[in-house]
Amino acid sequence: IKSKRINLKYLTGILNSKMIKFWLLKKGKMQGNAFQIDKEPLFEIPIYKPIENEINKIATLVDKIIIQKEQGKDSKDNERKIDELVYKLYDLTEAEIKIVEGVWW
Repeated sequence: IKSKRINLKYLTGILNSKMIKFWLLKKGKMQGNAFQIDKEPLFEIPIYKPIENEINKIATLVDKIIIQKEQGKDSKDNERKIDELVYKLYDLTEAEIKIVEGVWW
């Protein structure tokens, strides 16, 4: 994917967040434990268009995760931070966060 309309590291963070996984679980299709990503549900994913500061926070965390993965280190803390930022961007309530967090991942 190439785009000048959106920061791709921000997009990577959003698409790998628990909230979007939850959305795909409800709107997409599953093949066993994996998502079957068809064109229609992919285009319907609600991508929040934040201010530059919010984009940079998530993009920076994605950079850190990439480095951690390359070094064979655990990146769960930074992944959790992205999830928390995404919950704030989408204005999820505590009850909604509990629902998303309570899913099988």
